[in-house]
Amino acid sequence: LKRSINQMEQISEAFLWLASQRSLETESTNACIVLEKLINGYLIQYPNKTINFHNQLPEELKINIPKSVFIVILDNLIRNAIQHGSEGDIQIKLNTDTIQIINSQSVDSSLENQSSHSKTSGYGVGLMIVERICQRLNWKLTMHTSNDSFVSAKITMDNHI
Repeated sequence: LKRSINQMEQISEAFLWLASQRSLETESTNACIVLEKLINGYLIQYPNKTINFHNQLPEELKINIPKSVFIVILDNLIRNAIQHGSEGDIQIKLNTDTIQIINSQSVDSSLENQSSHSKTSGYGVGLMIVERICQRLNWKLTMHTSNDSFVSAKITMDNHI
């Protein structure tokens, strides 16, 4: 229940910022701590799914973005990898200018089928929120799917806030 309340607060804060014309007040967010909490929540939320998270990020990585916005971005991208991708390995790569989520089994099948294509629709409101955040921050979001399954999402943070 507490996790759900916190999640709603984060989403509300991000929505309020998206709806307003105010600039984003930056803060140094510890990406490792945020990611660890999200992953622990997914393992509890999806006990019947076989999910192995492989994280690639520098220790003590700080992202200059409000925690609520960062959580909304990561949460929606990882949730799409879990819900709309194959079970198995999910790679999460973070650095100071890139966020990348990859469903490894889907990548393997898309390489076999050679049918991977860019797509930014079809997975609901979560991705629309991520798209709006990226547009507002002048970041680039690239999505790849194969046979209507999530393969990867990458955000390039060209313009740091």
